[in-house]
Amino acid sequence: MADLLVVVPGITGSVLRDAAGRDVWNLSPRAIVGGLTGLRRTVGALRLPAGIGDAAPDDPAGLSAGGPITGWHLWPGFWAGGGYGRLLAHLESVNPGGVRGFGYDWRLSNRHTARLLSRRVERWLAEWRARPGNAGARVVFVCHSMGGLVVRYHLEVLGGREHAWRVVTLGTPYRGAVKAISALTGDAFGGLGALGWDEPLTELARSLPAVYQLLPTYRCVSTADGPAGLDTVSVPGADPAMVRDALAFHREIAAAVAGNGAPPYELYAFAGKIQATVQSVELGPVRRYRHEQGGVDHAGDGTVALFSAVPPEWPNTAPALLHAARHGGLPGTAALLDALTDKILARDLGGILAPPCELGLDVPEVVASGPVPVAVRADRADLLLHAVLREPGAEGPDPYGRDTVAEIRLDADGSGGYHGRIPAPEGIWRLDVTAVAETPPVTVGDYVTVASGSS
Repeated sequence: MADLLVVVPGITGSVLRDAAGRDVWNLSPRAIVGGLTGLRRTVGALRLPAGIGDAAPDDPAGLSAGGPITGWHLWPGFWAGGGYGRLLAHLESVNPGGVRGFGYDWRLSNRHTARLLSRRVERWLAEWRARPGNAGARVVFVCHSMGGLVVRYHLEVLGGREHAWRVVTLGTPYRGAVKAISALTGDAFGGLGALGWDEPLTELARSLPAVYQLLPTYRCVSTADGPAGLDTVSVPGADPAMVRDALAFHREIAAAVAGNGAPPYELYAFAGKIQATVQSVELGPVRRYRHEQGGVDHAGDGTVALFSAVPPEWPNTAPALLHAARHGGLPGTAALLDALTDKILARDLGGILAPPCELGLDVPEVVASGPVPVAVRADRADLLLHAVLREPGAEGPDPYGRDTVAEIRLDADGSGGYHGRIPAPEGIWRLDVTAVAETPPVTVGDYVTVASGSS
C-alpha cells in the first residue's frame, strides 16, 4: 500500500526522558516491583505545575517524549497497557517502511499534543510522498485509547481531515471513562496506602490536563434526582477550572464535527466487550462506583464502557467492531490485529472476527492481601478455564512456566460464569485466564496489585 500508517498511543503509552536522555517513564511492572523508591521519584518528576493549561512546561531541564512504549507498563491503580511493540511490528509487516509511531508527552493537554501531531504528520507525509509511487499517499491513523481524542482534534478542529484516508480507534473513550474520576478523587489508589503510593499518585493525577480530558461527558453521576453530568456536580479534590476546560475540549470537537459535515475518511471503532467496567458513580460521603449506566450493565473493556468507545455522532454501536479484550491489551489482541489488517487493506473480513470463545474478566486492580478473587463471564458453560498468576514482564509468559507464581482451575456455575481465588503474595502480578482446551487457546488477562500481606 502507498499510504502512511501513523500509530498514536494512549495515556502513559509514550516514553518520557529527562534532559540527559535518561528514561523517566518507561517502567515495566517488573521494574516497579523491584524499585518502589524509584517509582516515587518518577511520580515526583511527572507532576506538572498548576495552571499549565494547553502549554508545555518551560523548564529547559524538563521531560521530552520518545517513541511509543513497546512493552507492558502501568500506573498502579489507574492505567495498564500492553505496549505497542506487537501492533507496530504487525503494521510494519503490512506496510514495510511506511509506519510511524507518534510518541508524545501524555501528561499534557490533548490540544497541545494535537498541534504537535499536525506538524509531525505534515512533515512525515511530505517525506513519504516524495518517494517514488507515493505522490498521492494519504494517512491512515491507528489510535489507542486517548490517542483517538488527539487524532480527532487534529482532524476536525485543526483541519487535518483532508489528508486522512482511514482512522481506526482502539478503545478510545469518546465520551470519557469513570476511571478518570476515581483517579482525581484518589479512590483509584486507596488500596495502595500500605505502600505509600496513594497520596503522590493522586497529586500527580490532579496535575495532569490529560487525565481531566478523560472525564466522562455523559451523565455519569447517580443522584437522588436522577443522573447528572460533571457540568453540574463537583468531583471531590479535582480542580473545577480544569474540569470545565476538559468538558469544553469535548464540546469543541463535537462542534467541529457537526460543522465540518461528512468526513472524507473512513472511521472504524474497535471496542472491548463483556469485561466488567465501571460506568457510573455516586459522589456522596461514601463514593460508590457502579457497573451500570441507567440501570443497565453495558460492560466494555474494563476501562472504557462500550457506549463510550464509539463516536458520539453514531446513533448506536452497531458499526463498532467488538472484541472480548481488556483495555490495555487491545493493541496486541491477535484477532483484532487480523481485523485491523482487513480494514486497512479493505479485504473481506470472513470469519476472522469469530474467535472460538469469548471471555470477560472481572478482577480487582488492587487487593489488600491475597488470595485474589477471579470471576469470568463466557459465552459457553463448558469451558476449561485456568487462571495463572505470573511475574510481570514485557515478553509474555515463560514457555517453561518459570515465571508462574500460582495456578488454579476456575469453577463453573453452569450458566457461563466461572469463579476462583488464586493465591497471591505482595507485589504486582500478571493474571491470565485461558480456555486451555480450545484450538487455538483463548486468553484474557490484566494486572493486579497485592498491596500488603501474603497468601
